[in-house]
Amino acid sequence: MTEQPKITLHWLDHSRSQRIVWLLEELNLEYTIKPYIRTGGPRAPPELKAVHPLGKAPVLVVEYADGKEKVIAESGHIIAFLIRNFDKESLLTPDNTDAFDEVEYYLHMCEGTLQPVLTFLLVLNTAASRAPWFVKPVISSFVTKVFELYNYKEIILCLDFLETKLGENAAKLTASSQNLFFVNNKLSGADIIFALPVGEICIIGDKLSHLVDKSKYPHLVRWAHEIRERPAYLRAMEKTGQYEKPKEQEQE
Repeated sequence: MTEQPKITLHWLDHSRSQRIVWLLEELNLEYTIKPYIRTGGPRAPPELKAVHPLGKAPVLVVEYADGKEKVIAESGHIIAFLIRNFDKESLLTPDNTDAFDEVEYYLHMCEGTLQPVLTFLLVLNTAASRAPWFVKPVISSFVTKVFELYNYKEIILCLDFLETKLGENAAKLTASSQNLFFVNNKLSGADIIFALPVGEICIIGDKLSHLVDKSKYPHLVRWAHEIRERPAYLRAMEKTGQYEKPKEQEQE
């Protein structure tokens, strides 16, 4: 049996890194977490630049027996790499070409369409919260207007699209006990990538979920709760819980 390469995940608190921990658990891989904690603001600590020039997380470092090392950045790329190279039991591997193309689309759609809108909103909110008191009302009003005219509409557009897709998949389930997934009713990279922006931020968490009318997204709500109940997801949360700062200490 071939020895598994040494896998190290450079993980940042309250970030997209958590999805990779979940995937590593689903794949039953051995790995080490190298934690990084935000200090003094929302930016990642500068130490991450020693791992990858862009200084962002997650970053996956894979060390092979022959001494070769791969440094892999970008969440979608990491997800695709892990499934392609380490999913020996085809637990998350798409069953056919059409399913593969659909998963690949979702990896790009999440990071290229949905996530930038959410990140832009974070930047705007940070600017409003740090504005001098004498201009804060003006800045806050501006941020609210931008959110109403652009960010919110784009977020809802994405959620409507994903709700429709899950609704189509729900109609294909043969038993009420079956879980709901984005592609071919099987866990895939699509579910992993959407876990944070859709599941945690828009549906369950306290960042934007209060702005989303859950009654309009019954399938997304069901999906979000089902993935959070998976044993691998729970193990991932337990493993990283020791590194997370309490939310009241977070810098926005």
